[in-house]
Amino acid sequence: MFLNVLNQDMSNIISDSSSPLHPAAARLEPLHDQLDDACNEQLKFADWCQQKAETCRFLYWATVLQLELKVLVYVCSLHQAAFTTYVDALRTSSVVPCPGLHQLYGRWIPVHLQDMVELPTTHPEIAQEFRAGNFMVQETNRPFSAIPVDQAHEQNNAAIKGHGGAVSLIDNFDDGGW
Repeated sequence: MFLNVLNQDMSNIISDSSSPLHPAAARLEPLHDQLDDACNEQLKFADWCQQKAETCRFLYWATVLQLELKVLVYVCSLHQAAFTTYVDALRTSSVVPCPGLHQLYGRWIPVHLQDMVELPTTHPEIAQEFRAGNFMVQETNRPFSAIPVDQAHEQNNAAIKGHGGAVSLIDNFDDGGW
C-alpha cells in the first residue's frame, strides 16, 4: 500500500510540469511524513516478530522465508546477469545445508565461490566480461530473461532432437529428416 501511495505521489509531481520547482519541493513534505510512517510500521513489525519468535511455528516459517529469499536473490541474479549479486547470493547460500542428493553441490559451492572471488586477480579479463553480464546467455532483448549456459545448451539439445528425439532423426535420415 505504501508503494502505491509513493508511486501515485511521484507520478503527480512528475506529471505537473507547469509548476515551478520550489512548489514541487513543498509537495514532497507529505511524502517525507509517509516515509516516517513506514519506518514506524517497520519498527512495529520488528517488535511483533520478536514477540512471536518464542513460538516454534513462527521460527520455522521465518527460517523458511529467509531461505526462500536467498534462493530468489540467486535466481534474480541469474536472470538479470548481475555477477556481483550472483557472487553475493552464493556467499549467503554457502552456509545453507544441502540435504539429500544435493550434498555434492553443497560441497562444491564454497569452491566455486572462491574461484569467483579470486577471478579479478587470476583472470581480470574474464572477470570484466562476467561483470558485463557475459556469464549468462541472453536470447532476447527483454529484461530479466538471461539464462545459465547449461540451460541454454539443454534448450538447444531439445530443439535439435525435436519431437521424436535423436533416434527419430536418424531413422528418418533416408526420408530427408535430417
